[in-house]
Amino acid sequence: MTLDNPGLLTPGRIGAMELSGRILQAPMSRGLGNRDGSVTQRFIDFCEARAAGGAPLVTTDGANIDNLGNSHRSGLSIHDDSMIPGLARVAEAVHRHGSKFGIELFFSGRVGRQWVSFRQPVSASAVPYVGAVPASYPREMSVEEIEHLIDLHVQGARRAVAAGADAIWLHGGHGYLISAFISPLTNQRTDQFGGTLERRAEFARRIVRGVREAVGPDIALLYRLNAMDYRPGGTDLDSAIEVAHLLADDSVDLIDVTGGTYESKEYSMQDASQPHGGFVGNALKVKASLGDRVKVSVVQKMNDPEVAEFVLAQGIDFVSMARGFHADPDFVRKVREGRRADIIPCIACLRCLDLFGLQGQPVGCTTNPGTSDERRRRIGIAPRPRRVLVVGGGVAGMEAAVRAARSGHEVELHERGSRLGGQVLLAARTAPDFQKFVGYLTGQLAELGVRIEFGSEVDVELVRAKAPDAVVCATGAKPGPWFWTMDDSIPRSDLFGAYSAPVGAEDRIVLIGGDWRGSMTALDLARRGAQVWIVEPGMELASDAPPATKGRVTGLVNGHPGITVLVETTVELVADGAVTLQSRDEYSALEGVTRIVTAEVVAANDLAEALAVLEPELPVHRVGDGLRPRDMYFATQDAADAVELIGLQSTPQHIRAGGS
Repeated sequence: MTLDNPGLLTPGRIGAMELSGRILQAPMSRGLGNRDGSVTQRFIDFCEARAAGGAPLVTTDGANIDNLGNSHRSGLSIHDDSMIPGLARVAEAVHRHGSKFGIELFFSGRVGRQWVSFRQPVSASAVPYVGAVPASYPREMSVEEIEHLIDLHVQGARRAVAAGADAIWLHGGHGYLISAFISPLTNQRTDQFGGTLERRAEFARRIVRGVREAVGPDIALLYRLNAMDYRPGGTDLDSAIEVAHLLADDSVDLIDVTGGTYESKEYSMQDASQPHGGFVGNALKVKASLGDRVKVSVVQKMNDPEVAEFVLAQGIDFVSMARGFHADPDFVRKVREGRRADIIPCIACLRCLDLFGLQGQPVGCTTNPGTSDERRRRIGIAPRPRRVLVVGGGVAGMEAAVRAARSGHEVELHERGSRLGGQVLLAARTAPDFQKFVGYLTGQLAELGVRIEFGSEVDVELVRAKAPDAVVCATGAKPGPWFWTMDDSIPRSDLFGAYSAPVGAEDRIVLIGGDWRGSMTALDLARRGAQVWIVEPGMELASDAPPATKGRVTGLVNGHPGITVLVETTVELVADGAVTLQSRDEYSALEGVTRIVTAEVVAANDLAEALAVLEPELPVHRVGDGLRPRDMYFATQDAADAVELIGLQSTPQHIRAGGS
């Protein structure tokens, strides 16, 4: 056994709670609750997997202290004693593996959704929340209601202890109720709970004091602090530090530094284009001010052990990680065993935010199809190993090959190009974290001994010669048809060719199609110096992107000086070096264009279609863009589905006999 990162694995203490390491599983919404807020077996399985993987502290989602504070149909709740038995089952599962168990108390406030709670949200003041559609219009709470909410937190804490919790988290970040009281932007009261910072912090302090009195000194009390709202007029770092000192006076054991609200999402959950440790600078200033009065942790892209170790070396007491544990339940165990390359990486693609926060679904993971479905997706050895031919070396094919090999199948992967990764290698030029997934899968294929054939154009005859029991067609996407009238006066290329074409400041490029792929391609071209016009027939950019990603992509595109966006616009004619555009029956000409690029792609399904006709008995599984152009999340889910089906199939005798 080796310890690549001893700091992460050094035992630590938060209050009276002893921990086996300095990395905490931070609270995160996972969408695994019943409609009444009770836990499901899937949630228990999720938590137990993280405990079995060595997480020192396993924490629930935010558990609603009252149904009025529920912002999601599948969120957890601790509003009633009937919730205790289910949470106790979670505690038992976590404690079985030696981990500590934490429950976060939660009330959404102005971020609440009346289509979930069927009631108008309440908050410190009647300041609308416009970070979702439809917007939320909370009413201001009376003093009596505030007192009631304080008591509900205390009751929730008592239930948490009764369920077996070792730690209680209070969510004072991201614009939820407690942080809405502290922020001058969302607290416009003039009574004892508003006005000065001390009065705005009184709601949080009353909760902390009430909870501490109720649970005693042996339960760790952790508080998530918005160090900055990243909104004009909101909480700033200096005021957050003052609040941290007040909370230390009230016997909080740890301050977990976070930031941003759902009206500044680009800060609260950072994406694949942003560096690790977005809140570390703020956390260091909080720690420097607090000294040894209270422990400090920090969250936000702590999913690289080297980054986490560096942060601890700067004097931060703990690091907290949500998405990293979401991607790999065995993160800590792999660090402990010196198997860092085997950690399934979180690539900050934001699919988890989209699935739960905006769609209300169980929160899966792009890089780990087993996340949130640990029982069904558990990889076991197939009772009858098969010979599996995987065609295509993008992430869908790579994931399928890895999962099939782990299941005991004999796997061969064929890639027509010279390297693995497919379109993700292109996307990684604007979202660098994506490259980590390709690197991880490449390493797993090597470790599993999967045979890879590069430069292989697979056709029906090659499939017959290989005589597999099943084929996974991960053949990706190909350029779509050209619909435009044009001569040869302007060079043209498809989306894939645009990435390899030499581009410079002298280039003026018209990109037809502003979907997600087109928008990312435009960014790559513009960052290489070209002037780009996106011509999108629809009313908005990236309409096919997941909602959280869409906001980030459109913001980057619209903010780039080298990109001009033309929506509700079509290319009607390319002739004599000019591009004729049409928008709402008005025409214009764009001169000096050096290249035309189309973003249109379709499934490259020729092989699958041919096999369906010529080898109808052969099980053929289409995955990823080879089934339908979509994003990486669906590619890996498709791959997992395909491998599960292969494990259930019977052997096709006609292939063994040499083909039909």
